[in-house]
Amino acid sequence: MEEIWKVKTDIEADDMLEKIRDCNTDIERYKKIAAEKIEAINNALELRVKPIEEVIQFNKNMLQAYFLIIKPKSTKTQKTYGLLSGKLVLKNATQKIYHDDKEILKWANDEFIKKVPSLNWVKFKEDIEVKNGLLISKTTGEIISGTESLRLDEIGEKFEVKL
Repeated sequence: MEEIWKVKTDIEADDMLEKIRDCNTDIERYKKIAAEKIEAINNALELRVKPIEEVIQFNKNMLQAYFLIIKPKSTKTQKTYGLLSGKLVLKNATQKIYHDDKEILKWANDEFIKKVPSLNWVKFKEDIEVKNGLLISKTTGEIISGTESLRLDEIGEKFEVKL
């Protein structure tokens, strides 16, 4: 049976440390080469993609202008216009109520709290009324907005092209 080589002296151990240092240097050099190639590829990709994205944005702008002169189908939340290759969609501006359940749990009525300590947002939201940009409890009539845990955010209209 062959004997497995082992480090037997300080000189051999020191040589092994130098070998590890050399290997680590090689690894870092390879990583640097790879990073430079990745950067070059990403730059080349950006040069190719940017003009295409500009064409896409131009076409979307043209379709949005066209959307203003047609008679789209309207629903409560959006207007749509179907074509063979896709659909033009204008989502109506809306409001979204931001809510921090943990904070609201501190002061919400028991009827709005689920058995597991978490806010029953669906039921709580049914008790909220929006008046003049304020959130008001239908049950108590008190203003309940104006904190980080509960506020009214405006969401602007959004035009989409669906393919």
